[in-house]
Amino acid sequence: MAQTSCSVSATGVSFGTIGILDTAVDTTGDLAVTCTSGASYTVGLNGGLANAQPTARLLADGAATITYGLYKDSARSQPWGDETVSNGTQSGTGSGQAQSFTIYGRIPAQMSPIPGVYGDTITVTVTY
Repeated sequence: MAQTSCSVSATGVSFGTIGILDTAVDTTGDLAVTCTSGASYTVGLNGGLANAQPTARLLADGAATITYGLYKDSARSQPWGDETVSNGTQSGTGSGQAQSFTIYGRIPAQMSPIPGVYGDTITVTVTY
């Protein structure tokens, strides 16, 4: 019997240059999972450096922060988290080829922070 394996690759979710945050700002990123044919898997995204909930992740520049969320759907109604979040992961069955998922990002309207370069690091976990 062949050994099951999976690999993952992703492009960053970039919100670009933003001014005043008086309306929501949406963007997308891409994630590809390649698993052995027939292997069932789930894909989870952790809470980032702040270990936050999927819709309350934090982009940070020092002590200044911007709240943002990552979602599984284009309506941004299904938060994408990890196994600790109810229905928080994506799932699939391997085909031996890369299977693509879109990561939908949103910065909700909020008080605008000081200008800066804000970032976060998300860990992708594929469980199979």
